Amino acid sequence: AWTLWSKGRMSELIDPVLRESAATSQILKCFHIGLLCVQEDPANRPTMSGIINMLESDSPILPTPQQPPLVFSSSISNSSTSMTGKNGSSKSASTNSESSSRLKHSFR
Repeated sequence: AWTLWSKGRMSELIDPVLRESAATSQILKCFHIGLLCVQEDPANRPTMSGIINMLESDSPILPTPQQPPLVFSSSISNSSTSMTGKNGSSKSASTNSESSSRLKHSFR
């Protein structure tokens, strides 16, 4: 989400079904508020009352979020995920159905 937001392409995250049934501007506002809620410094995150005010407001002006501490990107084709920290460090991980299955069973 952060990568698309920072490139001005946040609308690419909208599910096609939602695009037909909801106002795009409202969906983008929710994405924007979500990015504000994951700020690294809790002092920069909105309060619940602030979130309600943002959602109810007709003003298109919202605070600008900073890059979250970790940015996840995944590749569906090979089930790999990479995480990039604010300092630019990157880590990769991959999953397979065996490890995913075991994880699901261990939390039941």
